[in-house]
Amino acid sequence: MMQPDEMKLLAGAEFNRILSADPVLKELEAAKYDEGAEFLALLAVLQIGGLGIRIGNLPVREALTPAKWALLDIFKSPFLRGGTVSTADADLFLYILAQPDLRCMALALHEIPGAASGYSAATGLNFESVCAEIKSVIHVAFLPFGMLPPCEPAEDPSHFDAMWLTNLCGIAARESNEKISHVYWRMSLTEVCCHYVNYRRRECADGDKVRRRPDSETTARIEARVDELAEHFLKEKSDKKH
Repeated sequence: MMQPDEMKLLAGAEFNRILSADPVLKELEAAKYDEGAEFLALLAVLQIGGLGIRIGNLPVREALTPAKWALLDIFKSPFLRGGTVSTADADLFLYILAQPDLRCMALALHEIPGAASGYSAATGLNFESVCAEIKSVIHVAFLPFGMLPPCEPAEDPSHFDAMWLTNLCGIAARESNEKISHVYWRMSLTEVCCHYVNYRRRECADGDKVRRRPDSETTARIEARVDELAEHFLKEKSDKKH
């Protein structure tokens, strides 16, 4: 039975900050069925003209493709790598996202950030809302990966380099019977991830664990993780007293 002083500690700001920062809980929350995100993922796969979304006043009719994601990583975008985000970072993300085909840009790499200036302002949203919308686009792009078996957070940062691009897009090309160049430049990253998940489910040893997890199962795992963090937190507090 939990004591009143322990309950008071767990209701405090310190423990709530621990819960908010926990990467495992963040991953579990993202794994819940999100009807709105699933709808946007379907639109990203279908790529039906005229069914694009809007970010404030800015229409977004183009998909986030593997090539766009790789280009953002070349610019060391904090939306991919983490860290403090500036208005220029948001401008760059929106500009690259809005391009119909990166191969048609008549710009050198160093000219792209300048051309992107003002895209955040064009949305008519405040900076925090623009960042939230961009994070939603990224969430939808990688939504299919929520079906993969849970794994421990990686110690090393991800590298969206040539090996990553050719491996992921090569699988999607074989699954879809498309040219790999089409996958790089035109296929939505959501569809690419769907093809990868389908490949994993069919070909890999842990394929039986690739599935959509019911909310009840996810909720139970969230509760277990909160209990685990609470036990550790209370033990640390008790040890400090003694």
